[in-house]
Amino acid sequence: MARTLRLLEELGEALGACPTTDVQVEAVPDILDTQAATRDRFWEGPFSTTPAGLEILKRVIPTLADNIRAALEVGSETAPPRGLEQPLRILPPEELAFMALRSLLNQVYDARGLGPDRDEKRRKQKRKKKKRENPARAFRQGLGRLFRDEMEFAGLFGAHAWVLAKGRPSRKQGITPKQAARAKHIALARAGSWGAEPGKFRRVDWTNAECAQAGDWLIAITHLKDLLVEDGRGGLELAPDVRAAFDELVEDLIFKHPLYRPLLVEPPPWTGWRTDYDDRISATFVKTTHPETVEAIKQAFANGSIKPHAMGVSAIQSVPLKINPVTLELVKEFRREEYKRDAAIADALAGAGNRFWSPIRCDWRGRLIHLSDFNYTRSDPVRSLFMFADGKPIGAAINWLEIAVANSYGKRGTWDDRHKWVAEHREFIKAVVDDPRIIWLQDLDEKTRKPNAKEPFQFAAACAEYVAADTRGPDYQTHLPIWLDATSNGLQHVAMASRDSELAAKVNLNTTCYADAWWVTKDFRLCFSSWDSLESLSRWWALFTAPPAAYRDVYKIVAQNVETRLFADRADPLSRFWLDHKPHLRDLLKQPGMTLCYGATTRGMLDQINDAADDLRLKLPKGAAAKLRDSVWDSIKEKLPGAMRFRKHIRAIVSHCLEPGREHYLAPDGRTMSRFRAPPAKFMSWVTPSGLPVSNRYLHSEKTRVRLPFLGESPIIADEYTNLVRAEKARNSGVANWVHSMDASHLVLSVNAAVSADITNFMIVHDCFATLAPDTRLFAKIRRVKLAHMYVDNPLDSLFERNVRPGANDISPLEMGDLDPLAVAFSDYFDR
Repeated sequence: MARTLRLLEELGEALGACPTTDVQVEAVPDILDTQAATRDRFWEGPFSTTPAGLEILKRVIPTLADNIRAALEVGSETAPPRGLEQPLRILPPEELAFMALRSLLNQVYDARGLGPDRDEKRRKQKRKKKKRENPARAFRQGLGRLFRDEMEFAGLFGAHAWVLAKGRPSRKQGITPKQAARAKHIALARAGSWGAEPGKFRRVDWTNAECAQAGDWLIAITHLKDLLVEDGRGGLELAPDVRAAFDELVEDLIFKHPLYRPLLVEPPPWTGWRTDYDDRISATFVKTTHPETVEAIKQAFANGSIKPHAMGVSAIQSVPLKINPVTLELVKEFRREEYKRDAAIADALAGAGNRFWSPIRCDWRGRLIHLSDFNYTRSDPVRSLFMFADGKPIGAAINWLEIAVANSYGKRGTWDDRHKWVAEHREFIKAVVDDPRIIWLQDLDEKTRKPNAKEPFQFAAACAEYVAADTRGPDYQTHLPIWLDATSNGLQHVAMASRDSELAAKVNLNTTCYADAWWVTKDFRLCFSSWDSLESLSRWWALFTAPPAAYRDVYKIVAQNVETRLFADRADPLSRFWLDHKPHLRDLLKQPGMTLCYGATTRGMLDQINDAADDLRLKLPKGAAAKLRDSVWDSIKEKLPGAMRFRKHIRAIVSHCLEPGREHYLAPDGRTMSRFRAPPAKFMSWVTPSGLPVSNRYLHSEKTRVRLPFLGESPIIADEYTNLVRAEKARNSGVANWVHSMDASHLVLSVNAAVSADITNFMIVHDCFATLAPDTRLFAKIRRVKLAHMYVDNPLDSLFERNVRPGANDISPLEMGDLDPLAVAFSDYFDR
């Protein structure tokens, strides 16, 4: 411990005392060969350009390399776990020391709970009283997983040029990307790469037990275990006497790790289960650990049924992006500590040509997952940093920049309401462009002292783009993404699937616009089959010539009902408390309103209300959250009965699938209990309209006791799965999983249709879509048409037929309403 502590103390002193020119780089072991791709693409390498990087190479790595060299000797007391020594011997000890140290820095940094939004996450976890049973074991397991990633980096970067050449697709030679990837794996195996060999620790995928064993060994050889202390929150952190030096290392070393960065070249399209990259670890198309799901996705690629979904994901990740210089400086000034990693990455990207890509894959429901930690799905400060690299002349679309200004400030209402708000606040908008700091220094809420703008960083970006376009005219090249959020998208899908016209009206699915008449008669014939009769054509003509419907806010509808209930019970002090905070009711009820129909429980809704109250800085009296929760629950059942019927129907399908696997057993207290085994129990499954196979599969994990000799314990680690079903989890999650898979399918189908219409710039966050202002109107129309098209042949019908046994008497098809799905294409406020 003393030796390691002394090294870290010396390193901390050197951070401010050793200029770059004083360090003899020649004396440092050449361990950066595995970083070749990253070094070529970034003018600042992870270590070579900072005093901290040079010092850690000079002082710490040689010592760690000696420890590793000694550990690999025959008969060593610190020998690596059996099976790990062979892949370790492929690389020199200096390189292994480099990987081990960086893995430690990554893991301890995250365990300390720093980074974006960490304070909020800590607070929520503390309230839920969730504590790790064994923080030392969890630390080792996470560390081993990071070390596995580093070893794959070494396998990819350390390959010879001929290996990479064999792994390049070629149209001229007829080599497809899939064939190239296979050739690359074979070449790596012949070159001695650990990643292509079978066997324990030599596979690409390590089990949790293997990760824990590798992490246990790393801690032992680096002598770090004596420097870690429990942080009181169920995790581990560095001792206070080394924390200052460690934080300096984190800023210079971890923030520039390839895992955090986007790509500087366009990522390859998804054509198979796994994709390889030159400068990062490989990735699978779907993030999942279920063998059955993996096999289903592979089969879908083999037969081509998943092609629409893969095409959509590929189109989104192929969009070139750039950094917004206006918001970069604001993030540095006003959110420096919380987002310093993101600001550092944005600086590096701006200095490396300011053109990059964000690689993307899916979760098992089809929703998008970015492979880079720095991406536009993050909160307002980070999202505001992203612009489209390829712009378009603004033309006559400056009105959409006005919508972006109003939306980011938090203005709701009709389109005209938002245009009017911008017109009334033009002087304020110009003042923001002249000095954006007034958003955080002057335009503040009197109580919270937070900016009045809902998304202050995106508001600053929108103001700058709007004023620039207004000043320079129609030829101005706009690069700003115009974000539009679907109106309660989950409830929109529920309304479409159940043909519930009452629910559809509350989520803006039945409005029309006379100005769209030309588009209806032209494009509907392209998207749907011809009209079945003159009567249906007349009906549609009457529909789109009707006056547009008013904008409706379903959360406000529920909030008003809650307010009525609280007023009727105003004798209760808790009811009076909420009546005194009426302006906050909509914000407090939004998430419970969104998730109740998805299967949210009373306990989950209570947590949502507490979280929202914390965000609003409301100090709740005892019992206030439960009081509001009960009122919300009753109001949703009254105002959204169709959504509750849909929720009940999906839960019934899930239960029907599980029922064959029911078995009874005696609990320790003598009670007769039920549980389910699969098989014979089945999981509700379906194929989305975009071709993605999905299964609502929830199983208990297999628990294995793993010996960690250097920790001196044998903890239990969850690994793989048993055949016991998590029945209640499956029932509660069925609705959410089906709806989320539908919105993911709608997403990729809309993108595919937009690409065919020459729209190529997209940013997508679940049900939020962004494109350039000149393309926003057409893209919004395409989204409405594709949603209508999805539900002409109702996916709910195929879900029932696929999962319910013929002749079953325990469940019936859902009774449908009278909503015509084609009406969605005329909804003026489908987006807002």
